[in-house]
Amino acid sequence: MTTLLSIFLNVRASFFASFLLASLLLVTPVAASDWNEWRGPARDGVSNEKGLPSSWTPGGANMAWKVPFGGRSAPIVMNGHIYLQNIAEKGESEQERLMCFDADTGKLLWEHRFNVYLSDVPPHRVGWASPVGDPATGNVYTFGVGGTLLGMTSAGKVLWERSLGEDFGLLTTHGVAPSLH
Repeated sequence: MTTLLSIFLNVRASFFASFLLASLLLVTPVAASDWNEWRGPARDGVSNEKGLPSSWTPGGANMAWKVPFGGRSAPIVMNGHIYLQNIAEKGESEQERLMCFDADTGKLLWEHRFNVYLSDVPPHRVGWASPVGDPATGNVYTFGVGGTLLGMTSAGKVLWERSLGEDFGLLTTHGVAPSLH
């Protein structure tokens, strides 16, 4: 179990920091370099891109597009796509989902929903972990609050799915984010 869980090296940033990062990524033009982890290419939350807007407004100044989706996870940007993990539905229909948007237009390209089983994570924290992308393959990986570990293609096809609760007895998932390092 330690080997599998070592994938999850990063600890979640605060809700405000995640929201701020999500806002900045969604409103600024896509830069030449990708942001395939929640803390960026150098895992320090710093972008080396030049000429980025220094401010923006919800009303439209420096905003490329917006969508009516949010959550606790920070989005990642890879190969012209933005990936966001969040909650879908409420109550007994509650699920978690990974969404893929076109980075230039904001168009929803696909979403993959998965169930939340036997989790002690409260609903307002579903979608807590951020997805991570592999620049070499274009694949995206995500970890859900119910212990679901998913590997997806950039086209939204499931490569594999594991339940760490069923396979290894995982009981809780508070405060983790995947990393490929």
